[in-house]
Amino acid sequence: MPYMGGIELAKALLQTRPDIQVLFTSRMPQKDFLNWAGGLIRVEFLAKPFSVTGFADKV
Repeated sequence: MPYMGGIELAKALLQTRPDIQVLFTSRMPQKDFLNWAGGLIRVEFLAKPFSVTGFADKV
């Protein structure tokens, strides 16, 4: 995305749609990601690489 990253997009979406569900995927460890996300709440995290089953469980 040329103008913002996933964290910024999620924060903007949560401001306008507080009920929206967000799923992040990253190779970054979950603990590091959550620290980097700045305490973003109501988000799910799925570490890469992930299986189809792991993805389906989150969705």
